[in-house]
Amino acid sequence: MLRDGERYVSLHPHLGFAHKIIADAAYQVANWALDRKHLILALQLDPEFKHSYLNIRKLDPRFAELPPGWLPPEEIWD
Repeated sequence: MLRDGERYVSLHPHLGFAHKIIADAAYQVANWALDRKHLILALQLDPEFKHSYLNIRKLDPRFAELPPGWLPPEEIWD
């Protein structure tokens, strides 16, 4: 599955969804560094991709800190 994700990212590096695919594959094999890297890239390419945000917050909340007074995205999206 990681190989498929890497191939998809190489074909579509500008799509946040491609990075989410490889992040999910990395999560399945407990490769946390690769998971975090591609979740962050997915968010940078597609900030409204809420699944990436929620996953990165669970994995490492330091990468998803909100400025004081901001609502968490899950409250905005609902």
